Amino acid sequence: MISSFIIQAVCYSNIIALLTISLTLTYMTTKVPNFMQGSFAMVGTYVATAMYYLLHIHPYFSLSVECIIGAIVGILVYYLIIRPLIRRGASIVMLMIATFAGDFILCGLLFIYANYLQDLGIQVRPLWYASDFTIGSIPMLLIFSTLSIAVLYIILFTILYKTKFGIAVRAAVENPSLAQTLGVNLEAVRVFSWALSGLLSAYAGVLWPLIPSVSVTDPSYGSSQLPLIFASSIVGGLDSLIGAIIGGYVIGLSQIFLPYITGYTELGYVFPLIIMVIVLLICPKGIGSLIERLLGRKVITRRV
Repeated sequence: MISSFIIQAVCYSNIIALLTISLTLTYMTTKVPNFMQGSFAMVGTYVATAMYYLLHIHPYFSLSVECIIGAIVGILVYYLIIRPLIRRGASIVMLMIATFAGDFILCGLLFIYANYLQDLGIQVRPLWYASDFTIGSIPMLLIFSTLSIAVLYIILFTILYKTKFGIAVRAAVENPSLAQTLGVNLEAVRVFSWALSGLLSAYAGVLWPLIPSVSVTDPSYGSSQLPLIFASSIVGGLDSLIGAIIGGYVIGLSQIFLPYITGYTELGYVFPLIIMVIVLLICPKGIGSLIERLLGRKVITRRV
């Protein structure tokens, strides 16, 4: 039997990986470090809360609703904040600061929404859903979140490397000006990435409170996890999808296991950041770039 501690650690790492993929997508297409990533997740969390307590729909069965709303939020952020600034020639630093300010706005709106739910008699501080389903002794969340990572990677890999739209996305990432000259619709690529980022973040946010050890105290919980999400993306490589998954597991598991092993539980946030610094010193572009480079060498060797 798998211990509940290991199960929770893997589930937590799966969710961090999902959020890291979301961050990587927006960075790959617009080069914007999105500081709203944690609040994007909280959109899914609090919409699922209302669906569960008001309509008695378990979070698993309302995922499509939260994902659609998350995608809409991502698109709105792009059109209201990112797109106007890009058209005015804003620098990456300005765009980053804009998402930082946007996080305060979105978090404030979520606080208003949470207070409204509180007035309706819905317990939102701290927030817990109903108990998770189980198959035998295995929680559904472990199966669900792990399969989600695998399926998501296959879908994204297929889209990015096996379709014309994926070629356009990668061309836009490599050289936006040249891609636009060749007829690539940069606007469609950016809208797609921000919509998908909002969708995936909301998806992760729905699953987050199903972990018994996670207590969502208020809508700022997502923002408080932002350093871990960025650390995961940096460890994996900001331009690598496989790196995002690897980084999510490295940071998620280190946050859970290292404090448990060492006994310094109060350093749960410190250990992942130490790992991030070590990876940057050894491999500045992240683990993902190293793996992709090694795989590329193997392919060339086989062809030769």
